[in-house]
Amino acid sequence: MAEEFEEGNARCGVVLDAAPTDVIELAGYLLTTVGRGRWILNPRLPSQGRGMFTILNDRGAYVSLQRTVIHAEAPNMLARLDERLPGQIGQNNYLKCEISDEVLALLISAYEESTNRQPA
Repeated sequence: MAEEFEEGNARCGVVLDAAPTDVIELAGYLLTTVGRGRWILNPRLPSQGRGMFTILNDRGAYVSLQRTVIHAEAPNMLARLDERLPGQIGQNNYLKCEISDEVLALLISAYEESTNRQPA
């Protein structure tokens, strides 16, 4: 079990090395939760108590998506995510694909779209 935890932390390190600097600049704030043998990073949208995705390590690196938030805040990126990751963008589900640089770039772009969006 310790080996699985260390492997999960290594994969999360790759995710965090690629994403947080950009996400920190775009997100309004970050929330973290630390539990028994795991942690969770929740980048929140500026002036909101919600985020589009969560990064966590729970015996591996995972990204959990919030489809309704992405739909409301970054509809163009949701279309691109659906095209690139068919059937994977749900509500509170984990991506089942590799968390590649391309996937991270798409998620960061969703925050950019939300930040640059004009209020209706």
